Amino acid sequence: MTSQSSVARVPLPPFGRWIAAGIAAIAWLGEGLFFAETLRDMGGDVAGALWSQFGYLTDLSNLAVAIVFTGIALGRPRFADAGPLGAVTTTIVVVGVGYAALGGWDGLLQKPAPDIIGHAVTPILTALFWVSFVRFGHSRPSHIGLWITPMVLYFAYAFARGALTGEYAYPFIDVNAVGWSSALLFAGAMVGAAAIVAAVMLGLNRMSARSP
Repeated sequence: MTSQSSVARVPLPPFGRWIAAGIAAIAWLGEGLFFAETLRDMGGDVAGALWSQFGYLTDLSNLAVAIVFTGIALGRPRFADAGPLGAVTTTIVVVGVGYAALGGWDGLLQKPAPDIIGHAVTPILTALFWVSFVRFGHSRPSHIGLWITPMVLYFAYAFARGALTGEYAYPFIDVNAVGWSSALLFAGAMVGAAAIVAAVMLGLNRMSARSP
């Protein structure tokens, strides 16, 4: 009998691992450039730069993409499971779509490289990887809850972090400025967006059953 884990695993052709390696390299590059900028702005305070960087959904999701795709490139089977792969894909796609919806893509090519990579390049490449390599049977409706979990956990973390420090990474969730109602409404909208993206990803996976 085939196990649930093996059913969920995404089989990749050899060139798929090379593509994964390229996506991982781009994500690591974007994170490295952003860290270098933050470190410079903070006068060389490494701990402070890391603390600042790990407050942002964009950076945490890009870091997750870098780690998961590095694992895929190295042939580590667990990283190619539809669970972790779908979770990072859902989150990074919401980051890209949200940034575009807020007008962030206007004049994108004139923005710093970390913004271009983290908000556009990595989301697009990760989504294309999902569409290209995940086929029918490698994800299930039960995966949707797992795929939106990172978004839920991020906002729980962001609110706890803000309550402790009084500082919030994004103005939309700054309870001190917009109040709890608006902050929770924004967080709920982002989780809802993640659910929609996850459902679309599952639908694309189902549609691929018609592909040869």
